[in-house]
Amino acid sequence: MLRKINASEIISCVKPEFAQFAKKVKYKPAEPLSSIYFPKNLREMDRYMLEQQCIARINSGIDEQIFAAKEAIESYAKQKNVTVEMTRRMNIVGDVTPKLKDQIFVSVYNPKTKIHEFEFVPVFGENQSVNTVKKSSRVFTNADGVEVVRPVQSEYEDNFVRFLYRNIENAVKRSFIQ
Repeated sequence: MLRKINASEIISCVKPEFAQFAKKVKYKPAEPLSSIYFPKNLREMDRYMLEQQCIARINSGIDEQIFAAKEAIESYAKQKNVTVEMTRRMNIVGDVTPKLKDQIFVSVYNPKTKIHEFEFVPVFGENQSVNTVKKSSRVFTNADGVEVVRPVQSEYEDNFVRFLYRNIENAVKRSFIQ
């Protein structure tokens, strides 16, 4: 069975001491409008409006934010010994009312477990934030020494970069589970 060969695997196999110098994080920004698929049944006005939205999104500061955060993601990837690849994708979704779907495709590869994990992170504006609610349960020991399971709810309000970090962190955690 054929499988995709990761460049960092080759470097680490040939010279293990050079594995630390391999690029751990790659980012590919959104491509020009020629790569975005516009459905044939789109009216000219819809197509024009979506093209303008694409141009506005491509020219927004998201790519600069990711390039600024790339060093921190690189440090985290080196610490966890994983490879992170990010690609920005724009798609047109919906038949009746077409909308632009702007997202970052994140791929995390763990060479220890040979697991690829994937995330689709939606792109939102610089001044916007997203609320995330995470429910779990924790085991606490009460005063009598009895262990009690209690539900715990965590709430986060993240800007885009922090939301991207959180999704990368979750993918890295899942890549260590066998």
